[in-house]
Amino acid sequence: MWLVGTIIVLILIIFFAIAAWKTYDIAIRTTPASKEKYRQRSRDENDATILQWYDQQSWQVWQQQSEDQLTLKGYFLAGKEPQQPVVIVAHGYHHTHQQMAKYAKMFQQLGYQVLLPDSRGQGTSGGFHIGFGWQDRRDYLGWIQQVQQHCGQEVPIVLFGVSMGAATVLATSGEQDLPAQVQAVIADCGFDQVYTQVRHRVLTKYHLIPEPTVWLASLLTKHFAHYRLQDGNITGQVAKSKTPTLFIHGTEDNYVPLKSERILYAACHAPKREYLVANAGHTQAYQQNTAEYFSQVKKFLSSYVKDSGK
Repeated sequence: MWLVGTIIVLILIIFFAIAAWKTYDIAIRTTPASKEKYRQRSRDENDATILQWYDQQSWQVWQQQSEDQLTLKGYFLAGKEPQQPVVIVAHGYHHTHQQMAKYAKMFQQLGYQVLLPDSRGQGTSGGFHIGFGWQDRRDYLGWIQQVQQHCGQEVPIVLFGVSMGAATVLATSGEQDLPAQVQAVIADCGFDQVYTQVRHRVLTKYHLIPEPTVWLASLLTKHFAHYRLQDGNITGQVAKSKTPTLFIHGTEDNYVPLKSERILYAACHAPKREYLVANAGHTQAYQQNTAEYFSQVKKFLSSYVKDSGK
């Protein structure tokens, strides 16, 4: 019996060790091949009209060094006037900035200059680990500084993100050194906790036993990527934010459940609004009713952003 028990324990240890490694490998680690896969996936999410518009624009390539010395790249679309407001647009998980082309066009129509960064570990930016919005929050302070340097200290800035990008801009909004120049945040289908989101995906997509799989994966993330999944408290950042925030979420989102939005919205003490889109799945609010989405965003920005729409 002792031998049988020992064998069972060893099998369980091996099983959870493999499951944890696969979770880390799929969820956090990237490679040159996967970066190219994400780039193509991001382009494929846009229709031909949007891609034609994107390819015809005169994108400036911006670059910054992150606090941990990664070379990050972003793509800036200048407006007709240098004093136009600027929106920094954050893409989603396992994607690149090109995923956000349709939103970039929307903001251009609203009179905004647009900056589309590639998040660390994805696209043309350096690194081979995904920050899940948590590490990225500090990177986005760097992009805000880039906007200040290129466009001036008085130009209004808006942060906008979808999915992991929404978590990124929400986490950024809670940083103590966020400049007052950032006048609004728009978060479309963001998650409330990094650990909870990874756990949800491990359970619902890969059908693995989430504990201790995700806990062990967090140890691997700490070793290789230098942050724990438990560190990613997006809700805590939202609670500290003073920036007006619009929360957008589809009611049929199974990737990031609606309860995440409810938690985030309740935690927000800044001026806030929400736009819940009936029958929309993950990242589908814009496609579900593009005209209404445009209207909701425009209305929110006109209330809180100086010179918005000019």
